[in-house]
Amino acid sequence: MPRFATRRPAPAPTAAARGTYGHTWWGAQWLQALTQIDHENRLPRGRSYANRGAVLQLEVKGGQVRARVQGSRAQPYVVEIDVPPTPASDAASLVECLAADAGLIGRLLNRELDPVVLEEARRLKIAVFPARWSDLGMHCSCPDWAVPCKHLAAAVYVLSREIDGDPFLVFSLRGLDLPALMRSHGVSLEDHAGASLPDAKDVLFPSTAAGETTPDPAALDSLDFTTLPDLREPLWQVLPASPVFFRHGDFRALAQRVMGRVAREARQVLEAPPTTDAQAPLPEGRLQLIADDQGRRIRFCGTVRWSDFDLFGEAGRAKALRAASYFQRVMRATRHGQPFDADAVRVLGLECRAWLERVLQESPQGRWDKTVAITHFAPSLRSADPRFGPQPTTASFCNADDDLIPRADLWIHGHLHCRHDYLVTRPGLHASRVVCQARGLEKKGEADGYDPLRLIEI
Repeated sequence: MPRFATRRPAPAPTAAARGTYGHTWWGAQWLQALTQIDHENRLPRGRSYANRGAVLQLEVKGGQVRARVQGSRAQPYVVEIDVPPTPASDAASLVECLAADAGLIGRLLNRELDPVVLEEARRLKIAVFPARWSDLGMHCSCPDWAVPCKHLAAAVYVLSREIDGDPFLVFSLRGLDLPALMRSHGVSLEDHAGASLPDAKDVLFPSTAAGETTPDPAALDSLDFTTLPDLREPLWQVLPASPVFFRHGDFRALAQRVMGRVAREARQVLEAPPTTDAQAPLPEGRLQLIADDQGRRIRFCGTVRWSDFDLFGEAGRAKALRAASYFQRVMRATRHGQPFDADAVRVLGLECRAWLERVLQESPQGRWDKTVAITHFAPSLRSADPRFGPQPTTASFCNADDDLIPRADLWIHGHLHCRHDYLVTRPGLHASRVVCQARGLEKKGEADGYDPLRLIEI
């Protein structure tokens, strides 16, 4: 499964998550083959990198593997692994042997890749796994001259996880699309891939001969949910504790905890009395709580945070308002059909500031683990475009919210045509991070180096 991300190192996985590389037969064969040619014992360092989540992106296209691995520098290193394709004649010989084995075909139809396939390939002297490092095209942008470096080795380990999830990847890396090749011998491995259970609509409202569905509202009355047994615990047992897509411990236990927490919070919302107008959130702000794949709860606080033009204090406000008003008159700015001048922007800006200050000063009390503030306008003069320097118009892009930044773990903003990524220290805590991921105008060269797939981890 391709992964796209560009982020800083993730926290080290739990002890239960370590050692999960190559936990299937094919994944283990991949690692064993590379371990046997690792005469300089460089793979273990890569495992350490993989354990701590340094592989930020892994993309597999045919025999090309591309990854981004976070090293000691701020910018991740680019890793490239090229696997040479199997000659067409060898591929035809292998598939001819496989197509003659009825038992093997049966297992392939069940999407099971039997180890017999590897035995047949070896019998035909077809290389599936590399016999030496030079069998692979390997390159890393790091300054380490050794091959494989620890970044390449980390990608090797993470690739074994992909093989755990899809053992056919071992052959597709070699340019051997086994389902497609078997199809040429009259064996289709996808015949049952599209089969699915009927949904409730098909059961309750069967289609007519003309293909039209005839709704029958009375059919809903025939459903008696009281006769259903309590299957909550048995259904949880159906879910595997260590599925191939989760590498951070017991997925079943984590899912149960998260769902229990969501149920409690949903019950609190349903049973809470309706809020008054004074308690309702401002229309310019929104809160959302999201749990990641490790069960951490991230609180997102989003608002436009219109400019209040106080970037340079009360003394500089008049000049900042005049500069903004001139621009808005030229642009004929309106909002809800009415002229939208600098004074109107300031009113909204102060409302946004009050809302943001209130939500950021709330104590987590176990309700969330991290806070991310998202604003359109920048929260600090530090985010100003260095090409223009501090001037009255800068207050139309940046606010003086420096006192609020330490209350968030990550602050993401836009509005400017320059990218920023800086830290604000917090006593006794990890520094707050401020990021502006602006694309800018391509015709002015501002889009150079822009990464649309960037992902920031907190």
